[in-house]
Amino acid sequence: MKVLEWLGINTFRSVYLDHNATTPVMPEAARAVALCFKESWGNPSSVHGTGLRAREVVEKSRRTIAASINALPEEIIFTSGGTESNNLAIISGIREGMLKLSEGERPRVITSVFEHSSVRDAFEYAFGNGVEVITLPVTERGEVLPSELRNAINGSTVLVSIMMANNEVGTIMNIAELSAIASEMGAFFHTDAVQAFGKLPLDMKSLSAVSMMSISSHKVCGPKGVGALFLRSGIKLEPLNHGGHQERGIRGGTENVPGIAGFAAAAEVVCANIRDRSRHCEALRRLLYRSLLKVDSGIEVNGVFDNSLCNTLNLSFPGCDNRELLAFMSVNGIAVSTGAACSEGQTHISHVLKSMNLSAERAASSLRISFGSDNTAADVRYFVDVFKRFRSQSGQISMIGSSNLDLFLAEHKNVHILDIRFDLERRMTEGLPGSHEVSIFRIATECSKISRDQNILIVCQSGFNVFVAAQYMKRMGFRNIFILLGGISGYRLHRRFFS
Repeated sequence: MKVLEWLGINTFRSVYLDHNATTPVMPEAARAVALCFKESWGNPSSVHGTGLRAREVVEKSRRTIAASINALPEEIIFTSGGTESNNLAIISGIREGMLKLSEGERPRVITSVFEHSSVRDAFEYAFGNGVEVITLPVTERGEVLPSELRNAINGSTVLVSIMMANNEVGTIMNIAELSAIASEMGAFFHTDAVQAFGKLPLDMKSLSAVSMMSISSHKVCGPKGVGALFLRSGIKLEPLNHGGHQERGIRGGTENVPGIAGFAAAAEVVCANIRDRSRHCEALRRLLYRSLLKVDSGIEVNGVFDNSLCNTLNLSFPGCDNRELLAFMSVNGIAVSTGAACSEGQTHISHVLKSMNLSAERAASSLRISFGSDNTAADVRYFVDVFKRFRSQSGQISMIGSSNLDLFLAEHKNVHILDIRFDLERRMTEGLPGSHEVSIFRIATECSKISRDQNILIVCQSGFNVFVAAQYMKRMGFRNIFILLGGISGYRLHRRFFS
């Protein structure tokens, strides 16, 4: 039996369907990390025996990662993960690319509306420093058309960055053609392949026009906090981290030797079994979609089945609020998401789905399900069973907007206000008068003190955790549950501008 201890919920199943957010660490990677802590714990920059053993691990791992994408070992720069790799490629790539421009010529860079936040924010930083940023649209299928890039690129373009496969809907981009267009114009081409690595066979000899590519360990069942940037031979980059000679002087700082060892171990296993893993995940993806259509024929795929990652399924559930559905799945032991983990909790309407011209209503009813090799057909059946229960039990939670909270409190004098924020959040923002402060991790204890007929208002900082708490309390038999949309932050902001 699996236990969701933080809510005190006993569930008979725990099903992880959020592999695009992160993956469980495989035994081979865990063993490599543990062995490194025991035997190769030295500083790889040291010239004595202890340091040389650590250096041997780093260089062997570099060869393994390079082989997994058919690259040269010297083309692999180890980083702390996908975000750092993206920033290094974009910010340093722009600086290097600007060297070809005439004095006073404004550099142009090109990206797409579909990118991960680490790419979008890096380009926003570049824009703030005088760089012209062109953002390409995507089709309703979620594809960047080569014709759009041809129309946008010019002689002042120094860098193009288009992701290889989207993390939310799974769309695979035509990187070979897009990178060739950039190369024709003399621009660097970077691709964020964090989601593609381990799911698609990558060959950097074939993708000869790709200048830089980001990959990450924790997406391929390796440890967190380590990744790599493929940097084509002959390209020089200024470091973002100054003060160290490591990684050919491009990425300063002592290497994370255990993390690098675990990354290589995981990559070797995953990339050697891409075909079998792909078939397995593809079968589960199709089984889930077919099974859900039997429950509700109105469920729609966001994006397409063809030309998408084998493990990724983004679905719209008509008439459902994705926050409620996500929370219901969570309290029943199922892990899914509404979008990218790096922005989870900020909004329930994904910028990716908006960019595909989906209606706000459809986007707000969408969930991302992402499979891994550890999932089974039994997991799919359980998901469908839980969804059936959600459809039969939904509609028992009332939502209060920031603009209506004062009126609600005036009309409900005896409401039990449950503030489930974390301690740091309480120190940042003043709560509501008369609130009962309890961590969401200890909500089960608080429930034992409250009558099942009591009116309960649940509040959190941003308005997302309240859905999980509300679903739990509904499951425990509470009948009059209200939640504050937008959280305490949204309410205080509303009072600031409209009071």
